[in-house]
Amino acid sequence: MSYRTVMNDRRNWEWKQLWLFMGSMRLGLLLLLLLIGAMAAGTALPAIYRSGWYSGLLGLLCLNLVCCSLRRLPAWRRLIWDGPPAAAPERLEQLPGGYRVSVTASQAEVAERCGYFLRRQNMRLKCQAAGPVRQLCADKGIAGSWGILLAHVSVLLIACGAVWGSWYGYTMTVKLPVGGAYTVTAGQEPFVVRLHQFSTEYYPDGSVSDWISDIGIEAGGREVLRQAVKVNHPLDYHGIRLYQSSYGTAIKTVVADAAGQVVQQAAVAEQELLSLTGSTDMAILPVGYMPDRRHLRDQLPVMGQAKNPYVLYVLYNGGEEQSWGAAALGQPVALGPGSGTVTFTGTVPFSGVQIKHDPGMPLVWLGFALMAAGFFLGLYVRYRCVWLAIEPDQGGSCVRFGGTGGQAEELGKKLHAIIIQGS
Repeated sequence: MSYRTVMNDRRNWEWKQLWLFMGSMRLGLLLLLLLIGAMAAGTALPAIYRSGWYSGLLGLLCLNLVCCSLRRLPAWRRLIWDGPPAAAPERLEQLPGGYRVSVTASQAEVAERCGYFLRRQNMRLKCQAAGPVRQLCADKGIAGSWGILLAHVSVLLIACGAVWGSWYGYTMTVKLPVGGAYTVTAGQEPFVVRLHQFSTEYYPDGSVSDWISDIGIEAGGREVLRQAVKVNHPLDYHGIRLYQSSYGTAIKTVVADAAGQVVQQAAVAEQELLSLTGSTDMAILPVGYMPDRRHLRDQLPVMGQAKNPYVLYVLYNGGEEQSWGAAALGQPVALGPGSGTVTFTGTVPFSGVQIKHDPGMPLVWLGFALMAAGFFLGLYVRYRCVWLAIEPDQGGSCVRFGGTGGQAEELGKKLHAIIIQGS
């Protein structure tokens, strides 16, 4: 044997071992456990879902499923199109419910009676001969064999949908004051989200029932959709969903230069940093809105209408905290020598809207549907197969029976009664 032949054989053996390893169930279970652990950690650290190693685990799982399915595909195809394979007669007695019986009836008579019975059971019948032995193969519940294949395909679709969604999807949360708008540019076609109204519904006992955002979608300069968005009733626009995620108070803010000219107006949510126009270094953070000055001083409960309201703020310069304080509505806050002022003029309710686009969700839902179908077929459609080997035996016939799957033993007993009938 030449060196080249030895090396080719070794290379083929290595590729075969790699193929068997990539398609092994042990590797698939290991990858699945690692992914479950990663997803559990991802609930606290969402950045995991966009990491390279997480995508690598998903890719390996998909490759494992493809290899495993391809390994099973030839046998599955033969089972679907060609029927069950022939079994060695001497091994049939070792199968569940297997037995051997000798009768005086001829091969043809036994085969005819048994074949008629199996067809009446709605079983797919296959007859073949090997020398003097005539063999009947019958199976039922072939749809059950689709269960494993559908389960593999479903996990593959779910994984692909998750990867697609993590790569090409996006999630953002915007705080819209009443009358405010936000332009979404993440997709192929930009559109505007506008908050027309925000209201709160209450139960008879005074507790909050729901928050309602009257949201309009504008595209091409006109409003194309308007809907009341509630906590469990999102707005759907071309596969992009808008959810009601939070609410609060936005503070109307006016920025003026040193000459008193207004250079910027904005409605800023609490805990939202506002970069000041005309200065690349300065920003102001409204920490919170206090409807009553006494609440700030004495920690008294706030009830009824606002009395002497104040805004707590922090002023930043160059990323460093410059000053902080509490300013009444309408009271200018000096930004520094020759830098102008900031004035909080009032409040307006805002709605926190989560904008989410996940293009992989159709694949994920299709995967779950196929998984449910696969589990149903695998659990409730039982595949069963029986074999009968009939051979001449001293003026009569010798019949061997064996079967696999549910009800094989029961079928064997019924066939035994048919075989010995008239013998």
